[in-house]
Amino acid sequence: MSSWRGGKDTGGEPSVDAQLEDLFTKLSQAVEQGLHKRALKCADDVLKISPGDADAIRCRVTALIELQRFADCAATIEKDVADDALRKDLAFERAYALYKCGKVDESLRILQTETSQDERESTRAMQLEAQLMYRAGRHDEAATIYEALFRDRADDVGESPNTAVNLAAALVAAGRGSDLAAALKRLKMSPKDSFELAFNFACALLETGNLADAADYLTLAKNQGAETLMDEDLDEEAIADELVPIDAQRARVAEMLGRKEEAAEGYRAAMAIKSTDAATQAIAANNLAALVGPRGEGGADAMRQTQRFCDKDGKLNDALVGKLTEAQRRVLVINRAKALLHSNHLDRCRDALGTLRKLPGADGAREAAMLEAALFMRERKPEKAVKSLTDLIASGANGDVGAVRDARLALAQIHASAGDYAAAIEALKGVKELEGTAAGAATLVALHELAGDASGADAVLDGSGAVGAEGAAGAEVALRAAERKLTRGAHGEAKAIFESVMDDAAADDDDKLAARAGVALAKALGGDVVGAEADAAALFERVAAAAGGATDADSLEETLPASVLARAAELERRMRGKRGKRGEDGDGAHKPKTRKKRKKKVIYPKGFDPSNPGPAPDPERWLPLRERSTWKGKRKKVNIRGAQGASSAKAIDQLGKTEFSGGDAKKVDAEAMREKVLSVAGGKGKKKGGKGRR
Repeated sequence: MSSWRGGKDTGGEPSVDAQLEDLFTKLSQAVEQGLHKRALKCADDVLKISPGDADAIRCRVTALIELQRFADCAATIEKDVADDALRKDLAFERAYALYKCGKVDESLRILQTETSQDERESTRAMQLEAQLMYRAGRHDEAATIYEALFRDRADDVGESPNTAVNLAAALVAAGRGSDLAAALKRLKMSPKDSFELAFNFACALLETGNLADAADYLTLAKNQGAETLMDEDLDEEAIADELVPIDAQRARVAEMLGRKEEAAEGYRAAMAIKSTDAATQAIAANNLAALVGPRGEGGADAMRQTQRFCDKDGKLNDALVGKLTEAQRRVLVINRAKALLHSNHLDRCRDALGTLRKLPGADGAREAAMLEAALFMRERKPEKAVKSLTDLIASGANGDVGAVRDARLALAQIHASAGDYAAAIEALKGVKELEGTAAGAATLVALHELAGDASGADAVLDGSGAVGAEGAAGAEVALRAAERKLTRGAHGEAKAIFESVMDDAAADDDDKLAARAGVALAKALGGDVVGAEADAAALFERVAAAAGGATDADSLEETLPASVLARAAELERRMRGKRGKRGEDGDGAHKPKTRKKRKKKVIYPKGFDPSNPGPAPDPERWLPLRERSTWKGKRKKVNIRGAQGASSAKAIDQLGKTEFSGGDAKKVDAEAMREKVLSVAGGKGKKKGGKGRR
């Protein structure tokens, strides 16, 4: 037996060197042909014979990355590589594998500490570092690295659309959306080059407040993305999954434009898609819950979905951590706690308060204090709720004016619901935003009236109702003050206020018409009937001119208000719906319930095509053969019994009736007929040598 090449003859067993040479040959061929599974198997075979072989380990690591087995790749480098030099050479591959496994912090640490200086300054390492910075929420640093790549490594990066998309996304996430247009111009690229760029450019426009152009670019991104993904042979579900961020952002733009119904429908459509993008699904659920509330269409489902953003310890899900900005993560955690409160999961909501207090910034502490007060109110402990809000107001909420304002408003609401109107008034006095506003004045007047303090209500109106005075609330408060003067009998003061509103240049036409009507009423109550009639006539002419013509006063009195007519039509529509559900006709009589006829499903024979039926199938195909009309079966032998010779004449007569009826049939020979009858009757003729009588 001849020996293997490169080794000694060992009785038919190839040498180790020969085996390695053969395996490396196969490994090289597999790598050149792109057969990664075969390359992985060959590398494993080499490592069995020669553990720690550097070339085999490199090939194994590369094959695992190509097969997207990133966890196995990281484990191979961590456990199987003992040589420090080789471990350092494979540090980038290990960092990349950990990045693909979602271990952002560990990957960034390895990339920055264990790679060599030359590797750290390479283009691929800078791109990976920028991606890791983006995933870690350090968007400004990611944008800086991408800008350095396009500035210093333009030849290496080239006009890569993916890198440009990453730069655009980093700029938008870092709050630098206004710089995106200039950055794309430097790169000689247009937002219309790809649907990803169009989407990020729309997000930048949304950040700058250009809602109309943002909506146009989102529509462009939607259409262009559908065409691009269809050219890549993706099915409808995959295309919908890829474009769900665009759908959610379009709903957000519609909400900001005031089209709330369209926005809610867009959020519901985005949530209905079976998407792998957990971040977009979470944002859509959060926005829908905030838009429609727990009682709106889809609001309850959105609330339940927001409760699943965090685990039982309050930690945000791993699928959301690396794909959301810090502000988005903070909003999701806060709204999850609110959803738990609305769902009456009070214990879980109380556990979430600790997570809120750990959030960076003042939002977490403020929301925690407000939610704690709401929890106490749900548990019917208003004293503790008041104490919690009072402590928040006393602390100043770390300088957060908005937190103090919200706490005072909530405290006033608690006092008002408990009937302590004086305390509610005291809480509202510290809200600077309500001073000089119509809503604030109306609220304080209502609280003073509920408390029985008429002079206090007058003081509020006198202080905020003087038109033209510093801090004036406007025509609405002035009209309210004049009406109150009328009810208290101060007709002259009321008339003066109404006339001041008529002369106010800032008042609109409706306020001036109301003021003119008030002047007429004040004159009438004050005894100036002639002046009241003149003002009323002038007012009527102005109203008629605004309506496009004069109106008959009598018909106007007989006509019901539009609100009453609309309410009556709504009630009639509901009654018709109820009558239809009860099965009644117009007279109230019950209609007999008609049972819906069920169509029997037609069963066709095997291989039968209803669209091309051909000849009709046999209707008796389901009957047994013996029951079909075409079945003849076996003919039984007729045996006519009786005395010898007694049946011959009868049989001949019967046969004659059957065979010679009609007259036109051919006659049969009598002798042949006789033989036939005898055969039917059972006789076969005389036998020769028959037995005689003994």
